Amino acid sequence: MGNSLWDPVSVRPDIWYEACLETLKVWVRKSPQDWYVVHERISVDGRPHPLRPLRTEKEKQHLRDLTWQRWAVGGESSELQLLPAMPDRAVVVRPRYPLKVPRGNEILFFVNIPIWLRIGVGSPKPDMLCEIPSVVLSNTWFGEPTSGELCYSLRTQAIRDLDRVPNLAHEATCPVGIQNQAPTELDFQRICIR
Repeated sequence: MGNSLWDPVSVRPDIWYEACLETLKVWVRKSPQDWYVVHERISVDGRPHPLRPLRTEKEKQHLRDLTWQRWAVGGESSELQLLPAMPDRAVVVRPRYPLKVPRGNEILFFVNIPIWLRIGVGSPKPDMLCEIPSVVLSNTWFGEPTSGELCYSLRTQAIRDLDRVPNLAHEATCPVGIQNQAPTELDFQRICIR
């Protein structure tokens, strides 16, 4: 069994496994031929932990009522891996408080973006079963009405000191640099991170 959320785990058939990424719980079960996955968002942040077997019937009780997804994956691999991934669309980041950059200045700030959880089977190149967002973000439009793109929307504190950025299992920390080369101050309202 792995020690990290992202270590591969050898899964035994008909044993139920659970992993937690603070805002998301995922359960996986392997039958002799198929893989089963179900997830649930949790309102109170859970303590993150890698895939581990469920040991009691009480732990499995409410899982029977959830809607499981089933995959018929070729091969006999019993290795499962959880992998972090960036969202499937660009993210439009808006600072919570107005941010102005004087002309000729350059700033660096950090944004935490909720990751998507990929579930893969096999190695060394896993077959991807599914991707699950750790947090469901709102949709927004970026660009002109006729030539823009559908993105996700995210409010951020735009923290300038990396030591103050929360280190959370369900988020990736992205550095964002802005250089104002205009003759006037820059009133930073939003940026699209691809």
